[in-house]
Amino acid sequence: MLFSLAVSLVFSMWTVSCKKAEQPSEQTPNENGGEEIDTKLVQTRKAVNYFGKNVMNTYYLWNSEISRDIVTWGLDEDPVAKVKQIRYKEDGKDFDRWTQITDDFESFTSSVAGISETYGYDVTLYLYGDDNSEVVAVITYVYAGSPAEKAGLKRGDAIQWVNGKKMFVKNNNYVHTVNYELFNSKEVEIKLVDGTEIKLVAKEMYEDPVHLAKTLDIAGKKVGYLHFTSFTLKACDRLVEVCRSFKADAVEELILDLRYNGGGYVFTQQVLASMLAPDKVVRSGAVLEKNIYNAILTEAFKDDLEVKFSYSHEITSSGVKYSYNTEDANIGIKKIWVIYDSGSASASESLVTCLMPYIPITIVGQKSHGKFCSGIMISSPDWYDDYKSQIDQTTYANGKRYSQNWGIYVMIGRFADKNGNTPCMPDGFTPDYPAMDNPKDGIPLGDPDESMLSVVVSLINGQSASASGSQARRRGPDNMTPMDVRVESPSFGKYILIPRNIPQGRVEF
Repeated sequence: MLFSLAVSLVFSMWTVSCKKAEQPSEQTPNENGGEEIDTKLVQTRKAVNYFGKNVMNTYYLWNSEISRDIVTWGLDEDPVAKVKQIRYKEDGKDFDRWTQITDDFESFTSSVAGISETYGYDVTLYLYGDDNSEVVAVITYVYAGSPAEKAGLKRGDAIQWVNGKKMFVKNNNYVHTVNYELFNSKEVEIKLVDGTEIKLVAKEMYEDPVHLAKTLDIAGKKVGYLHFTSFTLKACDRLVEVCRSFKADAVEELILDLRYNGGGYVFTQQVLASMLAPDKVVRSGAVLEKNIYNAILTEAFKDDLEVKFSYSHEITSSGVKYSYNTEDANIGIKKIWVIYDSGSASASESLVTCLMPYIPITIVGQKSHGKFCSGIMISSPDWYDDYKSQIDQTTYANGKRYSQNWGIYVMIGRFADKNGNTPCMPDGFTPDYPAMDNPKDGIPLGDPDESMLSVVVSLINGQSASASGSQARRRGPDNMTPMDVRVESPSFGKYILIPRNIPQGRVEF
């Protein structure tokens, strides 16, 4: 499954000058206005490590726990490997699986905004054939207006051939094909299991995460259904429109389908929460979310709403770039049914965490991802500008020059409900009613017979949980077996597929 790690980002970057930036131990002169490749590498590593070391020392949630690693962090090390090595662990395993540094910050921010060069589909992988030797990529959904939609691709279509070749389990040869041909390429020729051949050309576009919204009649009442794939800032407009529509339809309960939703901006989460929580809760300014920071940020934010968010119908970002009034869009629902898969993460989990104390919520599906932290994206050149007064001129000049397009995504806080509880920590929400996603049957999302939705429909009807409806309209071949791998997008706009022999089948980035 595709996991778009546009994780639970804090909307704006804060400048915290509580700690003076640590100076690099030495400077390497730039002779004759030019340098050899190895000299440039040395300067780049020095600039990026200096940036990363100071950011982790000030902002990182577990900065005290890894303080020794920060102190001994050399300026000549590989910064990408270093951050992965020192981020917080428990029992030898990454407790923080998300803090990362990148040399492609532009792609990072574009991906989080929902804008990327894309074919506009999401896939999950299956073993195929009588001996399970092949791999096929099954479409889970396509974005409106995308090359995939225009080519007629739909949920359930099974891609068997990519650029004239099949994908096989042996030696994990499918990994490169998926990573760099099926995704992250300019054009691709695919052939489906049914023989249909399609050529796709990637398009830079906004992938609208408000994928599907409709009102269903179930058990004599109006039930809203919303499939939402990412908490982008631009999504707020559509979310407000959809909730106004649900309110006009007198929707009593909401099915919030957060499959494939890897998170996004806290601001968008606040907007959506203000329309789902009981109106009296929102008007009272009750606690929406608490955030637990390190000692430095706790002191810096002690009088700031970033430490304890409150419900409101007036939601405005810093600088008033984004501002919404949701008073006429509060639906007035009595219950929420949440559909999760293992890619549902971060803001998808934070939203439910915050709503649980105020409205009945039942979770159907698979265990969610367990992304219980909020993070911020910091550009290295921007950081050097913010801390210019605290560092010497040469350090500043070299930092700006050599760390262009570098940046860090750093975990700065743990989110919690009004009581300080984080029920999705550390391994995700456990569903009240387990159900498996089954895209190979080709039943569209939002159809009451679709495998996961049918379980919710049964429960609303007062029946036992079942997904029998999906069996009656099977579309894909019978000889397909779900793989224990995931296709993930770690916010860089680059898809990463992990071979099935990796423990836990999870990207550790």
